[in-house]
Amino acid sequence: MNTANVYTEALVCGIQATLWIFISVVHIVGVDHVVPILNNLKEWDILLTIVVLLFCYPLGIIVDRLADVLFTFLPPDKVLSSIKYIERKCKSGLKDEREAFITKIERRFDFLKYLNSRIRLMRSTALNVFICTVMVIFLINSPNISFKILSKGSLSLWIGIAGLLLHIGSVITYAILQITYDVRFDQAKKALAA
Repeated sequence: MNTANVYTEALVCGIQATLWIFISVVHIVGVDHVVPILNNLKEWDILLTIVVLLFCYPLGIIVDRLADVLFTFLPPDKVLSSIKYIERKCKSGLKDEREAFITKIERRFDFLKYLNSRIRLMRSTALNVFICTVMVIFLINSPNISFKILSKGSLSLWIGIAGLLLHIGSVITYAILQITYDVRFDQAKKALAA
C-alpha cells in the first residue's frame, strides 16, 4: 500500500473524529459563544482549513489505533452469526464473484491490501459514528438550544436511531470485510504453497 492511501485513510478518520470533537466543544462552551467566534474567523478560513487538516491526520492515526484495540474484542464471525446468508457467502470464499479477476498471486495481495485499507476505515467509522451520535444527542439536550419543529426528546430519538443504524451498518461491513480478508489470505497462502 502506498503512502498516499495510508495518509488518506488517516485523514478521513481524523475528519470524522474532528466532527465529534467540535460538537463536544460546542456543547461544553455553548452555541452562543461559539457562533461569534466562528463569524470572526471567516477571514482566516484557508489558514484554518490547513491547520484543521494538519490536526486531522494525527487524530486519525490515534482513532485508528483506538478502533483497532476496541475491535479486537469484537470477533467478526460473532457479528455475522445471525446473518447466515452473508456468513455462508464469505466462508465460501466468494469464488463465484471474485475468483475470475483474482487469478495471479500479485493481484491477490493487492486485493488483500485493498481489503485491509477498507477494514481500517470501517473500524474507525464505526467508532466515530457512535461517538458523534452521542455528542449530537448531548448537544441537542443542552439548555441553550431549542427547536420549533420537534421536541428535544423526539429529535434525540431520531438522531439516536439514525446513528445506531449507521453504527450497526459500519460494524457489519467491518465484519464482512474482515471475514473476506481472512478467507482471501488463506487462499493466497495456499496458492503460494502450491
